[in-house]
Amino acid sequence: MLREELATMPVEVEQDEAGNLWAYFKGRSTDTVVVGSHLDSVPAGGWLDGALGVMGGLEVLRSLAAAPTPPQRSFALVDWADEEGARFSRSLFGSAAVAGTLDVDIVRELKDRWGNLLPDVVAEHGVVLDALDGCRTRLEHVVAYLELHIEQGPILEHEGLGIGIVTGTYGIERERLVFSGQAAHAGTMPMGMRRDSLRALVRSFADPRVGGVAGNQVYLRDGEQSLSADGECWHWNLDTWQKDLQSRAGSATSATGAIYAIRAACFDPVPLNVMDDFHISTGVIARGLRLVFAADRAPQALDGVEQRLLSRLSMGLVADIQPADIELRRSILEHRLARFSPAQVPADVIEFLARTINRNIRELVGGLNKLIAYAQLTGQAVSLQLAEEQLTDILSANRRRITIDEIQKACAAHYRIDAAEMRSHRRARAVARPRQVAMYLCKQLTDLSYPEIGRQFNDKHHSTVIYSVEKIAALRKSDPELDRVLDTLVKHFA
Repeated sequence: MLREELATMPVEVEQDEAGNLWAYFKGRSTDTVVVGSHLDSVPAGGWLDGALGVMGGLEVLRSLAAAPTPPQRSFALVDWADEEGARFSRSLFGSAAVAGTLDVDIVRELKDRWGNLLPDVVAEHGVVLDALDGCRTRLEHVVAYLELHIEQGPILEHEGLGIGIVTGTYGIERERLVFSGQAAHAGTMPMGMRRDSLRALVRSFADPRVGGVAGNQVYLRDGEQSLSADGECWHWNLDTWQKDLQSRAGSATSATGAIYAIRAACFDPVPLNVMDDFHISTGVIARGLRLVFAADRAPQALDGVEQRLLSRLSMGLVADIQPADIELRRSILEHRLARFSPAQVPADVIEFLARTINRNIRELVGGLNKLIAYAQLTGQAVSLQLAEEQLTDILSANRRRITIDEIQKACAAHYRIDAAEMRSHRRARAVARPRQVAMYLCKQLTDLSYPEIGRQFNDKHHSTVIYSVEKIAALRKSDPELDRVLDTLVKHFA
C-alpha cells in the first residue's frame, strides 16, 4: 500500500541494504530532512504508534509535491524495517543498521518461535547481513530527523495537550525471569522446606528490597541485586526501563549479566479529597518532605476538607498565581530563545506573540516552536507575516470575543456621552460621530455582518452601517486625530 501511494508522487523510491524503504523528494539543496517511522509493531502492543509517523511523512511529501516551488531542503520519507523486533525479539534492526550500531554477530544467531534464523528470513527480502554497512551512506546529507509517534497518551491527556515534544530518552532491556523448583510435596510440608516456584516468585516481589511492581515492570531499590529463588518452573516477562541510558542510581543483574533495573524518584499528583486525614500531612511534614497543593481558590474557601487540615494549609506559603501578563510572556519567549534556540526571531515577532497568545504559556511556547520549526524546514526567515500565516489556529483560539456592547460603552466613555445614545435616533454631531466610530470598530473587531451590527444600534438599516464604516475609513486617512483615537480604542481591546 505504501509503495502504491508513493508511486503517485514525484519521488524516488529505494530499498537499502537493511530493508528500509526510502522515498526522496528533491529540494533546492542536497541537505535532507528525514521524516518517518515504522509500520511493524509488537504483539498485543500499540499497532498504530509507528504507522502514524509513516502516514504523517507521506502527507508531508504530498504537500511538498503540491507546492508551486520546491523546498529549500530535500526531504525523505523512511519506513524502518523490523523496528519493533516483534518476530526475533531484537528491536531497531533497520535504524541501527543505518546508524552503524547493529551487532551483526548477535542478530546472526537470532531465531523466531518456529526456529527460523533471522539471516535466512531477511534474505528472502533481499537483505544480506554481510552487506549492511552499505546502508550507512543514507545519512550522508541528513541534517535533521523528525518522527511523529503515538506515545504517552495518558500523560498528554492529563496535561491537556494534543501533541508533545520528546525531551528525554529511555533504554529498554527485556528479560525473562524463570523460577524453577519442585512441586512434589504434601500439603503438610513445612513452609521452610518447600521448593515451590510460585511462592518464591511472590516472596521475591514482597521482599522489602523490591521497590515496586507495576504491570509487568519490576523496580528494585537502589543498590540491591536481583533476587534468586527455587521452585517449579514459572516464567515472568520483565520490561525494565533505564532513564537517559546513563545516570543509574542502582542496578540489578540477571544471570546473563544484563543490566536492567533502576528505581528513581517520582512525583505523583494526589487529589485533595484523599488527603483529608490530618495525620497523613503531619507524618509527611515530620519526615522533612514538602507537600504542594494546587487549587482554584484560597484554603479558607475550600469545601469538604477537614478544618484542621485547612488550618495546616493556611500555615504554609500560599501563593496566588495569576495569568501571565504581557511582560512575563515576553520574558518567557526571550528566555526560551536564549537558552534553547539559535534561531533569529525579530523583536516585533516576539512582541506580536506576547500580545496575541495570552491564554496559557504552553500555547505561547508551542506557537514559538512551531514558527521556528516551519521557518527552518522551509528555509525562510522568521517574520511577522510568516507568524500570522502559520499560527492562524493558535491566534484564532486566543482572540478575545469582543461584543458590540463593549465597543459601544468604550466609545461612549471616550467621547463622554451616555452609552444609551449609541442606540438612540438622535443625529446631533456629538452623538452621530461616536456612533459611526463604534460601527466602524464593530466591523473591524468582530465577525458580524452589516445587518447584525445594525440591529444592535436600534435596528439601523445595514446601508447606514455601510455608510458609517466607509466614512470613518476615509476620514482616518486624512484626520490624524481620528486615527489616534481609533488606535487608542483598538489597543483598549487588545
